[in-house]
Amino acid sequence: MSVRAQRITVIAVLSAAAATACGSGGHRVSAPSPSPTTGAAPVSTHAPTATASPAPGAGGDAQDQTFGYHRDAGHTGFDPLTPPFTTWSKAWSADLDGQVYGQPLVVGDHVIAITENSTVYALAIDSGTVVWHTHVTEPAARDKLPCGNIQPTVGITSTAAYDPASRRIFTVALTPAGSTVKHVLFALDAATGRVVLQRDIDPQAHGIDPAALNERGALAIANGRVYVPFGGNFGDCGSYRGAVVSSALDGQGPLTQFVLPTPREGGMWAPGGIAVDDHGDLYVSTGNGAVTDPAQGYDGSDSVIKLSPALEQLSIFGRAEWAEDNATDLDLGTTGPLLVGPFIWIQGKASTGYLLRQSDLGGVGHPFKSVDDACGSQFGGAAAHGLTIFASCTDGISQLTIGADGTPTPGWKAKVFGSPVVGGGVVIAVEPSSGTLYAFDEQTGAVRGQIGVGDVSHFATPALHDDLVLVPTLAGITAVRGA
Repeated sequence: MSVRAQRITVIAVLSAAAATACGSGGHRVSAPSPSPTTGAAPVSTHAPTATASPAPGAGGDAQDQTFGYHRDAGHTGFDPLTPPFTTWSKAWSADLDGQVYGQPLVVGDHVIAITENSTVYALAIDSGTVVWHTHVTEPAARDKLPCGNIQPTVGITSTAAYDPASRRIFTVALTPAGSTVKHVLFALDAATGRVVLQRDIDPQAHGIDPAALNERGALAIANGRVYVPFGGNFGDCGSYRGAVVSSALDGQGPLTQFVLPTPREGGMWAPGGIAVDDHGDLYVSTGNGAVTDPAQGYDGSDSVIKLSPALEQLSIFGRAEWAEDNATDLDLGTTGPLLVGPFIWIQGKASTGYLLRQSDLGGVGHPFKSVDDACGSQFGGAAAHGLTIFASCTDGISQLTIGADGTPTPGWKAKVFGSPVVGGGVVIAVEPSSGTLYAFDEQTGAVRGQIGVGDVSHFATPALHDDLVLVPTLAGITAVRGA
């Protein structure tokens, strides 16, 4: 059966009207313990009005912001305003009420950090002082889920997204719902932390149990909508299918969704989530599906998929070995699509990397270019500066440069694993096993600096702002300053 024949239909899901909820509590100016709440009612705790967030860009260059994963819609992770690297020192650290898995955002003079306790923080970028924080809902207990490796609770795991037009922060939390759990989309006013919108956001389709889903991939904002990717928990247990669900930014109207046409799995779990091109089209990568017999037809697993703003499938690329990949857990979707010029870079657990054309992904087994032994395996999120890629490989961050004919040529390799960002002439990544932040010369790969930042999650990605590197840790945020 052809990919076109298997195309899943976009479903308009009638949902309950978006509700608004907010609360107030005592002022806090230091990192708090978990906010006292009961049930799933959002409670926000605000700092004095005088310390409310400025409009985006106030207190710094309007371009020097991070509104989503890897800074821009294509997820390049490149910051052209980062000053040249010299040496590092720890600027500040903020202990928060839970682990921080998502990349921090930079909105105006504030760092937005979100914890597994489902608390959203705005921190003063120069000191780490808590300006406001909002505990949006109770997280789910790990024992409510069929499997997973986030302990002891699962709240907000993915990287949030900020909409400068509405000045709202969008994030998705896992929360208890009777005897099970559900995923809820929240929007918060960036100036005050007040919850202005909340809406159930789980995909609705046969073979999907919300408890088996993991909202690990970063959210994306485009086309007046917020897009939310879903994969499975660590261990791939339970009944789930990879999906993207979309809501209008004002919470009105039906949800739309794309659900992968595989009987099970095919998760869209890569931390980078959804990349968006200049036309507003979306790109996601998928993991293993359940079909292992090629005679049954391609099920959309182990792929890169291009979706329209309305979540209609426009194009797809899959490895020729997709059925074998499904059978041996060799998924392609361990990283999200990286937009590089007119191309897309993708590599998964196999050692072959692929360069695809955004205009036509190529179908099954037909990439624009492929690179054997690009690196061992790639996980997390790659980065790019111009046509140079910095891949997040298990055997070391790897440089590849796209030539005039479109062929990616491997360059230097650093023996450190991490999801990198680029700026100031260096490639910056935190090694999860040691909690060490490294800077590598962008041209040569030579180590230019290193500093301990504390325990971090496996795919921790720092954010850059001016001379600061903002690192999400299992205790909160650590800021390192170039000097």
